[in-house]
Amino acid sequence: MRIGVALSGGVDSSVAFKILHSQGHDVFGVTMRHLPKEMVSERVGSCCAPSAISAAGRLAAAMEAPHYVFNLEEEFAANVMAPSAKSYASGVTPNPCVWCNERVKFDLLYRRAIALGADMFATGHYARIIDGDLYRGVDAIRDQSYFLYRIAPDVLAKTIFPLGGMPKTEVRERAREFGLEMSDKEDSMDICFAPKGDFTAAFERHAPEAMTAGEVGRHDGVGRVTLGQRRGLGIAGVSRKYVTRIDPADNRVFIGERPLVQKIMAADAILAKDVPDSFDALARIRSQHKGISARITRGDHELAIEFDEPQSGVTPGQSVVLYDGDRVLGGGIIQFPIPII
Repeated sequence: MRIGVALSGGVDSSVAFKILHSQGHDVFGVTMRHLPKEMVSERVGSCCAPSAISAAGRLAAAMEAPHYVFNLEEEFAANVMAPSAKSYASGVTPNPCVWCNERVKFDLLYRRAIALGADMFATGHYARIIDGDLYRGVDAIRDQSYFLYRIAPDVLAKTIFPLGGMPKTEVRERAREFGLEMSDKEDSMDICFAPKGDFTAAFERHAPEAMTAGEVGRHDGVGRVTLGQRRGLGIAGVSRKYVTRIDPADNRVFIGERPLVQKIMAADAILAKDVPDSFDALARIRSQHKGISARITRGDHELAIEFDEPQSGVTPGQSVVLYDGDRVLGGGIIQFPIPII
């Protein structure tokens, strides 16, 4: 089988590449160069740094496999970076990695791999595909299914996740067995264009209004604040307060007691074909959320979701992803306003 593998130069994609090659598949690498030169960083774990792209090329060359690098800078800016910056400017907190997977990696890069003759497309994500459906990866800490729920079914049908059934420790062991130069390379949990959560460069390019200072005491711009945030508000000396509302029109941020939410609406919903109009599921409201049992009613591309227990940290713009056990049923984008308890 001919398989195009998304190579970032990191340990996960490299091990996926080697595993598929060792299984006898005809593999080739595809890498996307998607950040402007001035935003590229050589920080630890960066998937966009020149050294990472060079490492991906060396791996492919060592295996006598083709390696293709595509410049997707304009497409990434239009589909991920600009919408993210503008979302922050409007007072909501987006999921750039969800958009990148849906609009870039499993769309533009995927289609380029297929155009090069790939029968299947593979990545180093920690998730599984069973009978055409998306499932959690077996490593609960590394599971990335939350970020992958918007992949189109026809793309998922031609996708392989070689690492989905492995814990990260085993992936590291396999990397050392394979003699990979990146076997001990540290992972990065940062958004690629916002190291350490700093969106300054994206705001400067796409939403400068997000950096206009205003009141909360004072804030450094609505783009730098999220609903439910407690730290970094510049209000030392008072009891714990949280961001309860963001008003981008007046450039104001409101604080108060920790907000709790029991009902939300989610838009731009995607659900599996066999999901009924009303159903129970485990709902995850952010990537590190363990999930809460909920009752879901579907409408026209929207979901009404009622949690069994009130939840904190519910943030407009984030995804709510629904599960039946380990199977991903779908999800949607949490909407504003949120009814606070």
